[in-house]
Amino acid sequence: MDNQYIEIEQFATLAGLSVSTIRRKVKKLSEKDKTTFIRRVPVIGSGGEKILIDKAWLGMMNKHDKALNNDLNKHEQPLTEQKDTIQKQMKTPEHDISIIEILKGQIDFLTKQIDIKDGQITDLSKGNIELLERLKEVNYTLGNAQKQLSAPQDERPDDLPKWWQFWK
Repeated sequence: MDNQYIEIEQFATLAGLSVSTIRRKVKKLSEKDKTTFIRRVPVIGSGGEKILIDKAWLGMMNKHDKALNNDLNKHEQPLTEQKDTIQKQMKTPEHDISIIEILKGQIDFLTKQIDIKDGQITDLSKGNIELLERLKEVNYTLGNAQKQLSAPQDERPDDLPKWWQFWK
């Protein structure tokens, strides 16, 4: 395998898309692009094929067609517009500074996203701890109820017949 070809799962991770989305996009490619960017490798033993994708296709794909959540909608400029501004600025001598500024903006945005996700993880962890405590209480209550229901009766009334005196 060449280093320029990667598996669909890795490509999806790099593109920020799901594996099924990548598979749909591969199906929509023209035959010329399929021969250029896609390589099929047989899987030994299973009789199937593994699809490998050229990393160069990642640069050509528009991975931000629609934002998936509200946080991404707050992003100032889609990546395709940033790509166009980067290409225009590369013709000027100060293109290095502007590219760095754009990358810093993207880093800030991603850092904010990570902070949001960390907060969500923390909240979910606290919720899990509370649920575990409630589960312990329920188990304790059920255990006590089971003991009370299965406790043998100590006193037996005298007027009840013994097992060998069934006629009484």
